[in-house]
Amino acid sequence: MAGGRFGDLPPLVARNQQRTPKAAPWLARNVSCRNMARNEGQSNGRQQEKKPVAYRKSDAEILRLARLREMIFKTASDMMARHGREGLTSYSLALKIEWSTSRLFKHFGSFDDLLAEMATRARDIDVSAMRVAVTPEMTGPNALAASLTALYHRFNRPRLTLGLLTLPLYRLGILGEIEESIRVTIGMTPKARSLAAVAILGALAFAAGEPKNAPEVVLMALRAIGIADGVARRAAKV
Repeated sequence: MAGGRFGDLPPLVARNQQRTPKAAPWLARNVSCRNMARNEGQSNGRQQEKKPVAYRKSDAEILRLARLREMIFKTASDMMARHGREGLTSYSLALKIEWSTSRLFKHFGSFDDLLAEMATRARDIDVSAMRVAVTPEMTGPNALAASLTALYHRFNRPRLTLGLLTLPLYRLGILGEIEESIRVTIGMTPKARSLAAVAILGALAFAAGEPKNAPEVVLMALRAIGIADGVARRAAKV
Protein backbone atom coordinates (compact mmCIF):
# COMPACT_ATOMS: atom_id res chain seq x y z
CA MET A 1 0.00 0.00 0.00
CA ALA A 2 1.42 3.30 -1.02
CA GLY A 3 0.82 6.81 0.25
CA GLY A 4 -1.11 7.85 3.32
CA ARG A 5 0.13 8.20 6.89
CA PHE A 6 0.55 4.42 7.45
CA GLY A 7 1.12 3.48 3.84
CA ASP A 8 4.48 1.80 4.54
CA LEU A 9 3.14 -0.42 7.40
CA PRO A 10 1.30 -3.73 7.19
CA PRO A 11 -2.50 -3.34 7.39
CA LEU A 12 -2.82 -4.76 10.96
CA VAL A 13 -0.05 -2.58 12.40
CA ALA A 14 -1.46 0.44 10.57
CA ARG A 15 -4.90 -0.12 12.15
CA ASN A 16 -3.34 -0.43 15.64
CA GLN A 17 -1.42 2.78 15.14
CA GLN A 18 -4.62 4.53 14.17
CA ARG A 19 -6.39 3.31 17.32
CA THR A 20 -3.59 4.32 19.78
CA PRO A 21 -4.28 7.88 20.96
CA LYS A 22 -1.48 10.20 21.87
CA ALA A 23 -1.08 11.19 25.53
CA ALA A 24 -2.51 14.60 26.27
CA PRO A 25 0.17 17.22 26.95
CA TRP A 26 -1.37 18.17 30.32
CA LEU A 27 -1.28 14.51 31.46
CA ALA A 28 2.42 14.21 30.65
CA ARG A 29 3.13 17.40 32.61
CA ASN A 30 1.17 16.12 35.65
CA VAL A 31 3.03 12.79 35.67
CA SER A 32 6.35 14.58 35.42
CA CYS A 33 5.45 16.90 38.33
CA ARG A 34 4.37 13.99 40.50
CA ASN A 35 7.64 12.13 39.84
CA MET A 36 9.67 15.22 40.70
CA ALA A 37 7.72 15.75 43.95
CA ARG A 38 8.18 12.10 44.93
CA ASN A 39 11.94 12.22 44.32
CA GLU A 40 12.25 15.48 46.24
CA GLY A 41 10.31 14.04 49.20
CA GLN A 42 12.51 10.96 49.34
CA SER A 43 15.63 13.12 49.22
CA ASN A 44 14.37 15.34 52.05
CA GLY A 45 13.46 12.25 54.09
CA ARG A 46 17.00 10.93 53.76
CA GLN A 47 18.44 14.28 54.79
CA GLN A 48 16.15 14.53 57.82
CA GLU A 49 16.71 10.91 58.88
CA LYS A 50 18.25 10.91 62.37
CA LYS A 51 21.27 8.82 63.25
CA PRO A 52 20.51 6.01 65.72
CA VAL A 53 21.47 6.87 69.29
CA ALA A 54 23.77 4.32 70.95
CA TYR A 55 22.08 2.50 73.84
CA ARG A 56 23.64 3.35 77.19
CA LYS A 57 22.93 1.17 80.19
CA SER A 58 21.83 2.95 83.32
CA ASP A 59 23.81 2.63 86.54
CA ALA A 60 21.02 0.51 88.00
CA GLU A 61 21.15 -1.85 85.00
CA ILE A 62 24.94 -2.16 85.24
CA LEU A 63 24.65 -2.99 88.95
CA ARG A 64 21.91 -5.54 88.29
CA LEU A 65 24.00 -7.31 85.63
CA ALA A 66 27.06 -7.31 87.90
CA ARG A 67 25.04 -8.96 90.68
CA LEU A 68 23.76 -11.59 88.28
CA ARG A 69 27.31 -12.40 87.17
CA GLU A 70 28.44 -12.69 90.78
CA MET A 71 25.56 -15.05 91.46
CA ILE A 72 26.55 -17.18 88.47
CA PHE A 73 30.21 -17.33 89.57
CA LYS A 74 29.31 -18.23 93.14
CA THR A 75 26.94 -20.97 92.00
CA ALA A 76 29.54 -22.36 89.56
CA SER A 77 32.24 -22.34 92.26
CA ASP A 78 29.95 -24.09 94.73
CA MET A 79 29.07 -26.74 92.16
CA MET A 80 32.73 -27.35 91.32
CA ALA A 81 33.57 -27.55 95.02
CA ARG A 82 30.86 -30.16 95.51
CA HIS A 83 31.05 -32.20 92.31
CA GLY A 84 34.47 -31.40 90.82
CA ARG A 85 35.18 -30.04 87.36
CA GLU A 86 33.35 -32.90 85.64
CA GLY A 87 30.17 -32.03 87.56
CA LEU A 88 30.04 -28.48 86.24
CA THR A 89 28.47 -28.15 82.80
CA SER A 90 26.46 -25.44 81.11
CA TYR A 91 23.31 -27.56 81.46
CA SER A 92 23.83 -28.40 85.15
CA LEU A 93 24.64 -24.77 85.96
CA ALA A 94 21.57 -23.46 84.13
CA LEU A 95 19.43 -26.07 85.88
CA LYS A 96 20.82 -25.07 89.28
CA ILE A 97 20.02 -21.37 88.86
CA GLU A 98 16.72 -22.20 87.13
CA TRP A 99 17.62 -20.55 83.85
CA SER A 100 17.77 -21.74 80.28
CA THR A 101 21.24 -22.20 78.77
CA SER A 102 20.44 -19.48 76.21
CA ARG A 103 19.80 -17.01 79.02
CA LEU A 104 23.04 -18.08 80.69
CA PHE A 105 24.99 -17.39 77.50
CA LYS A 106 23.57 -13.86 77.31
CA HIS A 107 25.99 -13.08 80.14
CA PHE A 108 28.88 -15.11 78.71
CA GLY A 109 29.71 -15.82 75.10
CA SER A 110 30.18 -19.52 75.80
CA PHE A 111 30.74 -21.97 78.63
CA ASP A 112 34.49 -21.82 77.92
CA ASP A 113 34.36 -18.04 78.42
CA LEU A 114 32.69 -18.56 81.79
CA LEU A 115 35.38 -21.06 82.86
CA ALA A 116 38.13 -18.72 81.67
CA GLU A 117 36.73 -15.86 83.75
CA MET A 118 36.37 -18.17 86.76
CA ALA A 119 40.03 -19.17 86.38
CA THR A 120 41.18 -15.57 86.01
CA ARG A 121 39.27 -14.42 89.07
CA ALA A 122 40.53 -17.28 91.25
CA ARG A 123 44.11 -16.80 90.02
CA ASP A 124 44.10 -13.08 90.79
CA ILE A 125 42.68 -13.64 94.29
CA ASP A 126 45.15 -16.41 95.15
CA VAL A 127 48.20 -14.62 93.74
CA SER A 128 47.19 -11.50 95.67
CA ALA A 129 46.94 -13.56 98.88
CA MET A 130 50.44 -14.97 98.29
CA ARG A 131 51.94 -11.53 97.81
CA VAL A 132 50.15 -9.90 100.73
CA ALA A 133 51.44 -12.63 103.07
CA VAL A 134 55.04 -11.58 102.37
CA THR A 135 55.90 -8.54 104.47
CA PRO A 136 58.75 -6.18 103.48
CA GLU A 137 61.11 -7.52 106.16
CA MET A 138 60.77 -11.11 104.95
CA THR A 139 63.48 -12.47 102.66
CA GLY A 140 64.71 -15.80 101.37
CA PRO A 141 63.07 -18.95 102.77
CA ASN A 142 60.89 -16.96 105.15
CA ALA A 143 59.26 -15.12 102.26
CA LEU A 144 58.80 -18.32 100.26
CA ALA A 145 57.32 -20.13 103.27
CA ALA A 146 54.85 -17.29 103.93
CA SER A 147 53.78 -17.26 100.30
CA LEU A 148 53.25 -21.03 100.15
CA THR A 149 51.41 -21.05 103.47
CA ALA A 150 48.98 -18.42 102.20
CA LEU A 151 48.36 -20.45 99.04
CA TYR A 152 47.80 -23.63 101.04
CA HIS A 153 45.13 -21.89 103.13
CA ARG A 154 43.48 -20.70 99.93
CA PHE A 155 43.11 -24.37 98.98
CA ASN A 156 40.40 -24.84 101.60
CA ARG A 157 38.00 -26.60 99.22
CA PRO A 158 39.95 -29.50 97.69
CA ARG A 159 37.57 -30.34 94.83
CA LEU A 160 37.36 -26.72 93.78
CA THR A 161 41.16 -26.49 93.88
CA LEU A 162 41.63 -29.58 91.74
CA GLY A 163 38.94 -28.35 89.35
CA LEU A 164 40.61 -24.96 88.97
CA LEU A 165 43.97 -26.62 88.36
CA THR A 166 42.52 -28.23 85.23
CA LEU A 167 42.06 -24.71 83.81
CA PRO A 168 45.30 -23.44 82.18
CA LEU A 169 44.71 -19.78 83.04
CA TYR A 170 44.61 -20.59 86.73
CA ARG A 171 47.31 -23.28 86.82
CA LEU A 172 49.90 -21.37 84.82
CA GLY A 173 49.31 -18.19 86.82
CA ILE A 174 49.91 -19.94 90.14
CA LEU A 175 52.93 -21.81 88.80
CA GLY A 176 54.43 -18.55 87.58
CA GLU A 177 54.07 -16.98 91.03
CA ILE A 178 55.66 -19.99 92.75
CA GLU A 179 58.54 -19.98 90.27
CA GLU A 180 59.21 -16.31 90.93
CA SER A 181 59.22 -16.92 94.69
CA ILE A 182 61.71 -19.76 94.25
CA ARG A 183 63.90 -17.61 91.98
CA VAL A 184 64.42 -14.93 94.62
CA THR A 185 65.00 -17.55 97.32
CA ILE A 186 67.51 -19.99 95.91
CA GLY A 187 69.63 -20.28 92.80
CA MET A 188 68.25 -22.85 90.37
CA THR A 189 68.26 -23.29 86.63
CA PRO A 190 65.01 -22.25 84.90
CA LYS A 191 64.16 -25.88 84.08
CA ALA A 192 64.80 -27.05 87.64
CA ARG A 193 62.80 -24.13 88.99
CA SER A 194 59.87 -24.95 86.73
CA LEU A 195 59.88 -28.61 87.78
CA ALA A 196 60.14 -27.64 91.44
CA ALA A 197 57.13 -25.31 91.11
CA VAL A 198 55.03 -28.11 89.60
CA ALA A 199 56.02 -30.49 92.41
CA ILE A 200 55.27 -27.93 95.13
CA LEU A 201 51.89 -26.99 93.63
CA GLY A 202 50.95 -30.67 93.40
CA ALA A 203 51.92 -31.28 97.02
CA LEU A 204 49.93 -28.29 98.26
CA ALA A 205 46.86 -29.18 96.22
CA PHE A 206 46.66 -32.85 97.15
CA ALA A 207 47.27 -32.14 100.84
CA ALA A 208 44.70 -29.33 100.89
CA GLY A 209 41.71 -29.23 103.18
CA GLU A 210 43.55 -29.61 106.49
CA PRO A 211 44.77 -26.19 107.71
CA LYS A 212 46.69 -27.72 110.63
CA ASN A 213 48.93 -29.55 108.14
CA ALA A 214 50.18 -26.32 106.53
CA PRO A 215 53.54 -26.17 108.40
CA GLU A 216 54.45 -29.77 107.55
CA VAL A 217 53.47 -29.40 103.90
CA VAL A 218 55.44 -26.16 103.52
CA LEU A 219 58.44 -27.73 105.30
CA MET A 220 58.40 -30.58 102.80
CA ALA A 221 58.28 -28.08 99.92
CA LEU A 222 61.26 -26.12 101.25
CA ARG A 223 63.31 -29.27 101.73
CA ALA A 224 62.44 -30.42 98.22
CA ILE A 225 64.21 -27.42 96.66
CA GLY A 226 67.36 -27.88 98.74
CA ILE A 227 66.87 -25.59 101.70
CA ALA A 228 68.64 -26.87 104.80
CA ASP A 229 66.44 -28.59 107.37
CA GLY A 230 67.06 -26.12 110.19
CA VAL A 231 66.43 -23.09 108.00
CA ALA A 232 63.35 -24.74 106.49
CA ARG A 233 61.90 -25.55 109.93
CA ARG A 234 62.28 -22.00 111.16
CA ALA A 235 60.73 -20.60 107.98
CA ALA A 236 57.81 -23.06 108.06
CA LYS A 237 57.42 -22.55 111.82
CA VAL A 238 57.49 -26.22 112.59
